[in-house]
Amino acid sequence: MGITPGSELERALRHGPFSRALRAAIAARGQSLDRIHRRLAAHGVQVSPTTLSYWQRGKSVPKHDESMAAVKLLEQLLSVPEHSLTGLLRPWVKTDFIDRQLWSNVDSLAVMLEGMDTSGADQLVRLAVHDHYQVDADMRERAGWTRSVFRALSDGVDRLVTVFRSDDEGGPVPALSDVRFCTLGRVLRDRESGFLAAELLFDHMLNAGETVVIEFSTVYEDEAPPARNFDRRFGHPVGHYVLQVSFDPQVVPSRCFSYSRDADDAPQRDRRELTVGASASVHLVANNVTHGICGIDIDWG
Repeated sequence: MGITPGSELERALRHGPFSRALRAAIAARGQSLDRIHRRLAAHGVQVSPTTLSYWQRGKSVPKHDESMAAVKLLEQLLSVPEHSLTGLLRPWVKTDFIDRQLWSNVDSLAVMLEGMDTSGADQLVRLAVHDHYQVDADMRERAGWTRSVFRALSDGVDRLVTVFRSDDEGGPVPALSDVRFCTLGRVLRDRESGFLAAELLFDHMLNAGETVVIEFSTVYEDEAPPARNFDRRFGHPVGHYVLQVSFDPQVVPSRCFSYSRDADDAPQRDRRELTVGASASVHLVANNVTHGICGIDIDWG
């Protein structure tokens, strides 16, 4: 059974992540999770339909040897190339947090995150995220603001690690400020790679099903980078996303474009021109984002 060039399955197997690729393979082959469970069991591999559901929705990732063996067998049962699914798991198994499909040159980030508790990433459902960036009259990114809403999948979640990267590696890295509804823990910045990693500690330990809202700002204390592009990279599904960029009313760009990408090295798709109105701002809205990059390009003419 072949794979149609340009299909969702072909793109998912090429760019990942694993959850998207598995979901696309199951859909393309028209098999239910119960049937896949029975076929795995017939080969002596026990994976419940619930676990399969978690894998294809990105709520958990196969990491143990027996799970990896199941994924290898899934490649055969779903008629996809050898290593096409297991190959997408290697980045997660090595770092347990960093999705290398979304970031380039992440070795420094892996070092930064050593000792940080990143387990919250897999224990939270992202209900909504709103990013708002402000660009000054010098056409530079002056500040950003983020509000996120999460729901806990299990008891005991008390923190989240957030990662930000400046557009210019070796350039300025912002500071976090105005943290609300949570407490700022450790903050690490690496100017050479442009990464910032910060712990956000919730007010209390969450129970399963409980929601939390957090807010914070990013501010450049000295020099600020040129405003050419803004994006968010989704390693986990998000129900609702808004990206907004505001400009100085006296200095607005000639054109702005929204876009999405499947991975850091993937081409842009769904590119659309945005109207810079009287409010001197543009925005994009995305619902049910499973994985990838949503962004806005700025053209100053």
